[in-house]
Amino acid sequence: MAAVASAVLAPAAADNAHRLRGWTAQNLLGNATHVILTFLLFGVHRDVLTAVPPPAA
Repeated sequence: MAAVASAVLAPAAADNAHRLRGWTAQNLLGNATHVILTFLLFGVHRDVLTAVPPPAA
């Protein structure tokens, strides 16, 4: 996703400041999305936090 956004934004970037803003926005959006989805996963599947491997046979 970030690679596609970079490819779309990079040609339109006339200066390094614009490129830096685009890169920063992509990283913040990507990290925020990841954190939100992780919290949702743990909220819905709380058993993931306490899962243990099965005993050896």
